Amino acid sequence: MTRTAFLKNNLPYILLVFLCLILSIFFLPESLGRTVVVLLLLIGSLILLFYTKNSILSSGLFLLFVLPLNITFQLPESVSIFGTELILSNPYVNGVYVNYLVPTIALTDLALLFFCFASFIWKRKILIKKISIQYLWYAVPLIIFLLLQNILIFSPLHLLNTLRIFLIIFAIFCFFFAFPWVEAKKRLNLFLLSISFGIISQGVLGTLQFLRGSSVGLSFLGESQVVSGMQGSSFVELGGQLFLRAYGTFPHPNLLGGYLLLVFLFLIVLEKYLKGRKKYFVYILFALILIFAIFTFSRIVLLLLFLSLMLFLVSKFRLIKATNLYSFTPTLLLERFTNLLISKDNSLADRLNLLRVSIHVLKENILLGTGVGSYVPSMGEDVPRTVKGILLLQPVHNIFILLLSELGIVGFFATTLFVFRLFVLNVKNITTYSILILLCVFIIGMFDHYLVSLPQGLTLLLLFLLLFFFESKGLKQYEDNVDED
Repeated sequence: MTRTAFLKNNLPYILLVFLCLILSIFFLPESLGRTVVVLLLLIGSLILLFYTKNSILSSGLFLLFVLPLNITFQLPESVSIFGTELILSNPYVNGVYVNYLVPTIALTDLALLFFCFASFIWKRKILIKKISIQYLWYAVPLIIFLLLQNILIFSPLHLLNTLRIFLIIFAIFCFFFAFPWVEAKKRLNLFLLSISFGIISQGVLGTLQFLRGSSVGLSFLGESQVVSGMQGSSFVELGGQLFLRAYGTFPHPNLLGGYLLLVFLFLIVLEKYLKGRKKYFVYILFALILIFAIFTFSRIVLLLLFLSLMLFLVSKFRLIKATNLYSFTPTLLLERFTNLLISKDNSLADRLNLLRVSIHVLKENILLGTGVGSYVPSMGEDVPRTVKGILLLQPVHNIFILLLSELGIVGFFATTLFVFRLFVLNVKNITTYSILILLCVFIIGMFDHYLVSLPQGLTLLLLFLLLFFFESKGLKQYEDNVDED
């Protein structure tokens, strides 16, 4: 492809990136550091485009690279238009500020937009054809419901969350029908580099947070500012001491744990397509993930990582009998698990309290739901408290109950219908790894909410599902689909 042809074919994508470069100046009043980081990342996305010569592939790599960065732009609570004040959000419940209720545009949203835009520009014919033939009548009920729900329960927060869902749905189609799998196979080094950078940077940062007992001060990269002695789920009390759980640039340690689990599973699947030194490099990354995950103290993730490692060893090396990881379990980590049995850990009690309140929320909104992202204010006066009397202004820690509460029976049924269609068309072979991936999503979803309540969490869910479908269907079949264009 000549330089002129390249610029002509990718001009719309380049213009979109330049538009975002200009709009990013609006970050200046909030944080100069974050503005500079966003500008550099956008310039990096263009460099990646010129290097790969493929906007779909480069935007997909960009998404993987920025996934850990919790860089967001929060809409103001109100704006003044011609002297009239327009309320955009009300992030207070019982007088307490709740960040879940602030309309937020995340860097991951921008990356998904780039990916979907590039896919549509290059593969719009095959996308329209495939979607209309295979998914139209299964996606339409969900789309209609969400639009009607926005009319009945209008708010900028609800509208923004709905647009994010639409973006996620379209991104799924783009990965199925537009992603350049043949080219990606040739560029595995770039995927390994992106994943490696995420693992090492987040792992090192998280370890420093654990050792310092406070944040490192990288707020311009999205690091939440936490100081030693603060109470909350980011801290864990073990051995009579208060420890800060590693969270990297994610908003919560459980999210960092979920990210490490995702890349661990990604590397397990990717390892089959690697040869020679690259395989050994992946094994080193395995070890780093297992070490860094310890500092998140996320019990679910640690158990799932252990299960994933055992299955990998059994299927690959047949070494499970020769492997005794229990002897390496640190005392503090063991206490983290045993606290559940002796009722010294309050997280389980908090989850049960939120679950009890969810029954009331569900009864009050059984048909049409509370609205996407509007679960917390729907608790009203029934907001539960921790054992120390702090209001639990959080969604219920179960994504299935949360979705049922926010979408109601009608929306939940429409979502189930769409997901069912995805499974019917894309699950061709049930493998050990595909079952493992689905099991990880199910277990995390049963005990936490971030997979559907946070922008980074939704992107994690998207990638978990895409990895599941990829493992179930196989690279060859996706290559064949794309080659039809």
